[in-house]
Amino acid sequence: YLDVEIQSKTGDYSGCKVMHVIKSLDALDYERSVYRYMGENNDYLSITKAALIRSKLDESHIFRLKDDELPVFVSQKFRKRVRENNL
Repeated sequence: YLDVEIQSKTGDYSGCKVMHVIKSLDALDYERSVYRYMGENNDYLSITKAALIRSKLDESHIFRLKDDELPVFVSQKFRKRVRENNL
């Protein structure tokens, strides 16, 4: 995590953290997910509902899908730790 201060027209926020997720997994179940291809060359994937292949998650607690920066997926364990530490 990196400490950051956010300054905006609506107010300033301190004590914030930012994190860059670099782990990517090829774990999207295309048969069970709801998605569509977008863009001029259909090179952009818009996911409405993601179904993941459990066997490809390799016990990762935070990751993104291969070739896609958003969304970022987190495990229940990661979510719990974040909430416990008020992050």
